[in-house]
Amino acid sequence: MLKICDDRTPWTEVDKRQQSKTFTICRDLFSKVHAYVLEHKIQEGTCFPILDESGKFLFSVVFLEDLIADKRRKDFSDYEARFRNDVQNLDFTFLDRFRKFVFLEVEDYSLAMAKLILEYRPEKEVVFADKRAKYFLDGRVKYPHLLYDAGKAMEMIEEWQRGNGGRFVNRLKAFAGWKFLERLRVQGDCCIVKADRRNHPGDGIVYNSQNVMYSLLWKKKVRSFGEKNPDKEIVILDYPCQKEGLGSIAGYSFAHIMWMTKSGCVPVMDLHTLPNQYLNGADENMWEYFFEPVSQVTVEDAYQSKNVIVATESDISRCDVQINLRQREGLGEFAYKKEFMETVRINRQTKEYIDTKVPPKIREGKRVLGVIARGTDYRNAAALKMGKPNRADVMEIDRFIGACDYYKKKLNCEYVFVATEDSDYFERFRNRFGEKLLSVPQKRVAYDYEHKECKYVSDLLAAEDGKEFGRNYLAVIQSLTECNALLYNVYCGAVKLAWLWEQDRYELFKRIDESWEGESQGKGR
Repeated sequence: MLKICDDRTPWTEVDKRQQSKTFTICRDLFSKVHAYVLEHKIQEGTCFPILDESGKFLFSVVFLEDLIADKRRKDFSDYEARFRNDVQNLDFTFLDRFRKFVFLEVEDYSLAMAKLILEYRPEKEVVFADKRAKYFLDGRVKYPHLLYDAGKAMEMIEEWQRGNGGRFVNRLKAFAGWKFLERLRVQGDCCIVKADRRNHPGDGIVYNSQNVMYSLLWKKKVRSFGEKNPDKEIVILDYPCQKEGLGSIAGYSFAHIMWMTKSGCVPVMDLHTLPNQYLNGADENMWEYFFEPVSQVTVEDAYQSKNVIVATESDISRCDVQINLRQREGLGEFAYKKEFMETVRINRQTKEYIDTKVPPKIREGKRVLGVIARGTDYRNAAALKMGKPNRADVMEIDRFIGACDYYKKKLNCEYVFVATEDSDYFERFRNRFGEKLLSVPQKRVAYDYEHKECKYVSDLLAAEDGKEFGRNYLAVIQSLTECNALLYNVYCGAVKLAWLWEQDRYELFKRIDESWEGESQGKGR
C-alpha cells in the first residue's frame, strides 16, 4: 500500500533523512512509485517526497506492507494489471451493495477502486476526504469540506474503542467531525473506506481498503477443465483445514459457501488437501464423510467444467476472516441459522451412526440439561502461556459444575448431558451427578498445562480414524441439540453448531463465565 502522509518537512530534509527517491507529481504517480518499490525491495515505512513541476515539495507518499492484524494477508502487487486487463474476472458484487463510496485517505488502492467505480459503475457516487485526490482523478468526485477532519475523528474514536485514551480536547474535536460521518452511516447505502491496517470494529459500514480490494480480486485464476456447465462459474473449495475442529470447519466452509452463492458462483466442497485431522486419505473428500454436497454440481463434474476457480490456486484459504469481508459476515456469532440448516446437512450414513450413539434417555423424552465444558487448551493456565487473553475469563471448573447443578434444579431437569474432551473435567462431572450424567463415549485427554509446554487439543487427541472421530463429535452435537437447555463455558465450534442445528428447542442457552453469581445472573440467553 502507498498512501499520502502529512509529513510537511521540506523535501530536502526528508530526502537527507531517509535517502528516499523523489517523484514529480503526475496522473500515474502511484504506478511509478509502486514499480520502484517492487524493483528495489523498499523497506516498510519509507517516505517518498513528491514535488510539483517546479521542484516545490507537495507531500510525501509512504510505503506500507499489506498487513491486517500484524500479519500479511494477501499480495495485491498485480492489481493494476488486473484492473486494466482482467475486468471480466473482478467481482463487483460487494461494491454493488452501495450507492456512495467515501474514501477517507488518498492511497493507491482507494484511487484504483475509485477509477474502477467511475468507469464501470458511473451511476454511483465517489467522495474523497482529502482534496489531494484531485491530482489523480477526473470527473464526478466530491470533496466535502468537513470530511477531512471527520476521517481523523474516526481514527481517534477507533483508538478509544481499542482502549487507547487521548486528550479530552481531542475527543471534543473528534466528536464534532464524527457527526458528518454519522449522517452518511445512517443512510445505509454508503461504504466508508479507510486505510487503517486493522479491521473496523463497527457495524458493517466502514471497511479498510485491503478488504474491499480482496472482494474484487479473489478470482485469481480461472481454469477450464472441460466443456460441462458452460453457464456456471464453479468454485472448488479444496483448502487444507490444518488442526481445526469439525465445528470450526463447518462454520468457515459455510461462510465461504454463502460468499460464493451471493457472488453468483456455484460452490463445491472437496476437502481432500492435507493437513486435515479428519482426512484418512489424500484422495478422499472429508466433507462427504459427514455432510451432503452443497450444490447440484458434483466434485467429478466440477473437474470437467468450463469455468472453474480452485481455492488452493486462487489464494482462498480456510480462514480469511481478517481480509475476506464475506467470510467475516458469514461467521457472525449466531447468524444465518436457517441458511446453515439448509446448507450444512448431515448425510444418511452419519445419521445412522449418530442414532446408535445418542443416549436413550434423551430419545425417551427425559428432561436433560446439555453442557459443553471445554477444557485442555482452553484452561486458564494454557491461555496465559499461549498469550490468549480472550480465554482468561473461563470459569474454574468446580464453580462451573456448581452453576450446572443450579440450572439443573431450576429447570427441573432429571439428567445432565456433558460434552467435554477433558478427562479431568469429565470425572468431576461424574462425581457430582453420578448416574444422572449422560454422555457419548469419546476420546478424552488430560494434560498438565501449568508445568509442561502448551499443546493444542488436536495434538493431544491425535485421531487415528478421522471419519469415526468426526462422527463421534457429531453424535455429541446431535445429543446437545435434543437437550432442553444448553450451558457452556467457552464459545467454540460445538456451541455454534448446537445453536444452529437445535431448531429453537432450548429453554435456556447461556454462557457461564466468571461474572455468574447464581440467581441474579440466571435469566435468558
